[in-house]
Amino acid sequence: MTDCWLNYSICWKVYIMRDKHNPGLSREDISVIYAERETPNPGSHFGPIIRNVYILECCVSGYGSVTINGTEFPITPGSCYVLLPGDSVIHKTDSENPREGYWCALDGISIEKHVENAGISSQNPFIAPELFDPICHLLEQLTQLWVCRDAGAQLRQTACAYGILGVMLQNKPATEKSTLIDIAVGLMQIHYPEPITVAGLAEQVGLERTYFSDLFKQKMGHSPYQYLTKLRIQKACQLMQEHSISDTAYLVGMEPHNFGRVFKKEIGCSPREYMQKLRKRQNKHVIRPVEI
Repeated sequence: MTDCWLNYSICWKVYIMRDKHNPGLSREDISVIYAERETPNPGSHFGPIIRNVYILECCVSGYGSVTINGTEFPITPGSCYVLLPGDSVIHKTDSENPREGYWCALDGISIEKHVENAGISSQNPFIAPELFDPICHLLEQLTQLWVCRDAGAQLRQTACAYGILGVMLQNKPATEKSTLIDIAVGLMQIHYPEPITVAGLAEQVGLERTYFSDLFKQKMGHSPYQYLTKLRIQKACQLMQEHSISDTAYLVGMEPHNFGRVFKKEIGCSPREYMQKLRKRQNKHVIRPVEI
């Protein structure tokens, strides 16, 4: 490795730390790990490196290349591409006209299916050229939001990430059944603090209950009830940074007397133990909350 880009090193070290110290953490649906404007030095060379996150990059100007599992792809102005977890990657930039642009690191349990649906693979990492402008605009916004530390910053960052994935998919036709399941997922994400039943969700999207449950599990990998439970516990992990355990249970639509048992089953430790780990991490100045 002749030259090391600090931004990639930071992102890689953060993830190595998370995997080593928190092997049982449950992943969020989509989370932003890092974002910044990229200005590598002329002639920079970095890699090979294997990451466990999704990297999205837009080249605004200049030239370079990215080598994925031994295959080199040229990077030119207007290139927008995704690097997948597990791939061996080498980054190079031109010595006379170095590339510049924006990049972000994303993680989450639902990103894989969105990337696959967009037609992205290790052999075809590039997003359609006509989508460059809206994606680059969202990446620029995400870069600006990354330095914000107010209470709503993470929500706005996540909204940008969803926007980017949505643009990637806008040229892909959606089947009616797939769309109905997406609607059900959206209803869960909005109304998780409220009483929700599988029968009620099925009725709202116009499907028979059993058929709805089968379609949901086929697409999401979990039954509707399992997905709702995981979603509520994920939200609880965030809320417990500022609320008591009993208040958190009510805020995510669960009864306190069942909350501890369900939390431990999903996360692997009790809510009290989780809060103790959170405090320890805060004392060590960890900026972003991690999952248990």
